Amino acid sequence: MSKKRLSLLAFILLLSGISLHALEMEVREALQRAEIRQDCLESILENGVLLGNGDLNGIVFEDSGLLKLLITKNDIVDARLDTSEDPPLLQVDIGKRTFSRRVEHVDIPSWKKPYPCPLSAGIVSLGPVSHLQQEDAVLDLERAEFCYGEYRITAAADQNVFLIRSPYPLEVEPNHADFTPEAAGFQAGYTQQLPSDADWPGMAYTVAWGMTGEQAALAVVTSLETPQHKADALKQVSDSLESFDDYLLAHRQEWMRFWETSSVVLDDLLLEQSWYRNLYFLRSFSMKGSAPLGLYAGLIDNAPFWHGAHTLDYNSEQTHWAAYITNHPELAQPYEKMVVDYLPRAQFYAQEAYGLKGAFYPVNIFTHETTDPRDSQSPLQRMHAHAPYSNALGLNGHVLHNLLTHERYFPEDDAFREWIRPVIRSAAEFYLNVAEKCRRVWKGKIVLGPTYIPEHGWFYPRKKANFNSTYDLAFFRTLLEGALNLEKDSGSTALCSRIQSVLPDLQDYATDWKKRIIADSPGQTSELYNIPVPLIPVFPAGQVTRDSDPAQLDLFRKTAAEIRTNGNNSMVIHSMAKIRLGSEDAVSFLKNEIEGRLRENGSCSLNKRGAQFNKLGHFSEQFALAGVISECLLQSAGGVVRLFPVWPHEKDASFSGLRAEGGLTVSARMEGGIIRSLEIIADQDISFDLVSSRGDPQKIPVSLKAGESFVRTDLFSADSSQSGIQ
Repeated sequence: MSKKRLSLLAFILLLSGISLHALEMEVREALQRAEIRQDCLESILENGVLLGNGDLNGIVFEDSGLLKLLITKNDIVDARLDTSEDPPLLQVDIGKRTFSRRVEHVDIPSWKKPYPCPLSAGIVSLGPVSHLQQEDAVLDLERAEFCYGEYRITAAADQNVFLIRSPYPLEVEPNHADFTPEAAGFQAGYTQQLPSDADWPGMAYTVAWGMTGEQAALAVVTSLETPQHKADALKQVSDSLESFDDYLLAHRQEWMRFWETSSVVLDDLLLEQSWYRNLYFLRSFSMKGSAPLGLYAGLIDNAPFWHGAHTLDYNSEQTHWAAYITNHPELAQPYEKMVVDYLPRAQFYAQEAYGLKGAFYPVNIFTHETTDPRDSQSPLQRMHAHAPYSNALGLNGHVLHNLLTHERYFPEDDAFREWIRPVIRSAAEFYLNVAEKCRRVWKGKIVLGPTYIPEHGWFYPRKKANFNSTYDLAFFRTLLEGALNLEKDSGSTALCSRIQSVLPDLQDYATDWKKRIIADSPGQTSELYNIPVPLIPVFPAGQVTRDSDPAQLDLFRKTAAEIRTNGNNSMVIHSMAKIRLGSEDAVSFLKNEIEGRLRENGSCSLNKRGAQFNKLGHFSEQFALAGVISECLLQSAGGVVRLFPVWPHEKDASFSGLRAEGGLTVSARMEGGIIRSLEIIADQDISFDLVSSRGDPQKIPVSLKAGESFVRTDLFSADSSQSGIQ
């Protein structure tokens, strides 16, 4: 934003009387209750303050008596990928049920190297903190600003610059990794070059800073943004110092607009705080136009475990999923673009590994990995597909369900639909080709496989457990139904006909008849899950809902009640399954899961306290909690909108601006167990059924034209016998 535009913004705000505190009072109060206060910042994991603007970000912490900021930026990645020693891609013949080689659960050589991985851009020392023992370090969520005594740090919302107040000169050091070259310093800055490989040209970035009095600015600009990254970084610092207050004003206004879009006010402090904090975290580390957020929000070192990659058997999808129901689809755009851009490589993988046309996504994608394999000069065409993890057939549906969710929640966005259509079509074509190669049994039912079940079990070409997995069946249905919905009005009758012939022939989910619960597959039920596969049809696949067959619903409810997990990858999936199934203990279960993971800095660790993987960093997948809590208040599926579906009637609650399927924006308030007010705004012509929160309530049919609103007061009573429009 130019200095003239910044000054004009300030002038307009003053003339119009718009206040930076124009949020509704109850929302401001909720944001104040959600602010994060700590009496020390000694641990970068437990206390580290997460700051960011969706691209430039960092963690504030104490080290050796100094206040420090560890800087990261989403596109700063050592993107080299060395496949020279990797074995050939595993080739799977679906029809013959054969593999080209033996599959072992071992890391391939390219995975053993430290790169590709995100890297930190530097470490800033702001000054001593020993004199602040009586002060609290405060993260103000309303303004997205950090305050600790005389120190202030803000990641400007629409500029890649940190605005800092400190009575001490900044000391900034490069934080290069052991496997990257030294940075080249200059006065008040440095430039870092990251290496290239046969296909990746490498990249560079510049960190520059300056100070006027106690006001400081630090900018980070990469060569992926502009070849003149050094000059631009220096100019960004100069402009920021010259218009420091205007930059702050623009930043605060941007965050005010963000919080105006959607909000909640809950008579449950833990859930209210968790909603605001996790939506803040997602906005701080993801924004439209940025590189996609990987496994970690910020870095605690330059050796991120699992390469900090985009892991696609649940992690990356879950990170961005909350963007839709909270009415912030822009926060999921980086993930969506990564998936769309990967299409040529997914098509290559489908052909090379399965001999089939269409697109198939492996389990990992690395940032900047968009080289078309046909143009690749690297061994194996630079294709990294770690077997057996990349051989879970359900991956396609899992990867693309976020895009399909976006389309269902924002169906009026024709441009988005056309953008994703080629990807959905190609992935669906692969699924159809797989299904048509599979053997069939009684009544033509498909024996789907062989497949791998994430993230447990073995991968064999003929073992019963490697066919008809619950994971695959759920996501085959999700993707094929989504493709059918996209294609039915496009004139693609051949594809629609194939989908309509395959869907009825997919088998039912396997059941463990001894335990009377859903199994992984007909030949396998696990005692302890990492990813709770039997719950996948409920969430995230959305195939089992409150309106499903009662017997099936009871079976999944029993599964959700009895399934055991190791806690690593289950908090969101397990909680969401209980919420969507309407389990009586859904909210209490969710709160217990949060409380067991809650850090002093407001984030949730991967597992409950003391678990080994918690020390690896701040796992971005937990930001989905904003969506989980939203679904306690609003659910929509299959033409049914449910208000406060599992929310306890003894607790008041309200929400504004949440999104429902079909292009609906919903706001509602429940007090004393009665829904006192409701507003639903339609973005397109739609008919749906409205359902109250508990019991066996009546369904109220609603029809709206595009732009129309459905507004009611005292709509539903907690006692379903009293439900109705009053």
